[in-house]
Amino acid sequence: MSTGVDEYMTVGDAVQYWLELEAQDSSTSSNRVLDDLEEGRQNLVDHKDPKINGHIDRMQLWLGMYDVDGSPRVQAELVSRVAFGALMFLSGQFRRLRYLQATNQANYYRRKETWCYPNSVNIGRLLATFLDSDGKERVPASDVVDQGTASIQTTQRALDVLFDRAPLDFGQDQSESTLAVRNEQWAWTSFLSKVLTNASQDLGLPLGQVPILEPKSISEAKPTTLSSILTQKTKN
Repeated sequence: MSTGVDEYMTVGDAVQYWLELEAQDSSTSSNRVLDDLEEGRQNLVDHKDPKINGHIDRMQLWLGMYDVDGSPRVQAELVSRVAFGALMFLSGQFRRLRYLQATNQANYYRRKETWCYPNSVNIGRLLATFLDSDGKERVPASDVVDQGTASIQTTQRALDVLFDRAPLDFGQDQSESTLAVRNEQWAWTSFLSKVLTNASQDLGLPLGQVPILEPKSISEAKPTTLSSILTQKTKN
């Protein structure tokens, strides 16, 4: 990968493709139950997203180990999990947006086909902007932990909004609920930027070679890199 703005845009494209692949995988894997619009909406109303608590618990565990000295191998493995966790939060937020905005099940599937649906955030471009900012200075591990903690809190606030507002906002492209989820997207994209920048600096790797996990369920995901993800895109 090149350096500077071009590198940030390329990494952003790779992350966008990772998210698209994960959305496709959820239709065929053990997560396909998440594609039921009515059940997904009921989970919002009942405040019991079937995945979110597990994501939060794992991220808190990983963040507790992140600012601790370790061998390069251990650091690389932890980075891959933390980056994967951030991406899974972003994937879940896009899914919640679809639950909120879709007018029916067919419309839900149409929205799932693209991460650039009207009024949806382009995570790849947003990430490139954050990388450009973070890359101008050193990002310590403590900044990663702080942003990760803040992102979890943003998600928890968003879930409270959805619990109160979601039934009133179903079928609307823009609402208090969708704004809350977009705030999540900004927070977790900023966090992912800090993870990638910190790892690139501390491990001495280009951004595209920072270790992540495949866009699959964590029980099935194997180590990879964003460069490999982008190579996969060019072949398809």
